[in-house]
Amino acid sequence: MVKSETSKLTLGQLIAGLTPAQLWGLLAAIIALILGVFTAGSQMTAYRLERQRTELDAARGDLRSYRVTNDFLVKYLRYMITLRQTQTDGYGRYTEAYEGARTDLVVLIKGWYSRQGDTDPNITLVPSIHKDLDPSGSHVTLPDHTTWPIPIEVKELVVGRKAVPQGP
Repeated sequence: MVKSETSKLTLGQLIAGLTPAQLWGLLAAIIALILGVFTAGSQMTAYRLERQRTELDAARGDLRSYRVTNDFLVKYLRYMITLRQTQTDGYGRYTEAYEGARTDLVVLIKGWYSRQGDTDPNITLVPSIHKDLDPSGSHVTLPDHTTWPIPIEVKELVVGRKAVPQGP
């Protein structure tokens, strides 16, 4: 009989029938529920932001690696093309272009080479320069793990056995 009477009560009648202690308990429970939902939402937002930051940092690293590789390959290819043009041209038309390409490649590799000596020897920098006592054995390893030989003339200019020519 009591069940049928309480089942017909409205929400307003239920709240009006609460004692002050029960009302305060209900308010505390509602506030705790709201705070819990807010805390869970902010934690999920913080997690999502941290994940996005990590992905962005990885993308920046990939972009830096791409730029290093691209910069080297452009300068290396320009050097090799102008070297071949200079060797096959009997009129000296490509000498200035060759010297500029050689200077650009030397300056790039020399910058990497000089930074390699400034770091802890247990850390391998990328790109890394591998020098060999045999002048033809030196090479550059790029971030994409490809290895490119350093031409003997360029190596001599990088390590200071020849004066670096001034570019155009």
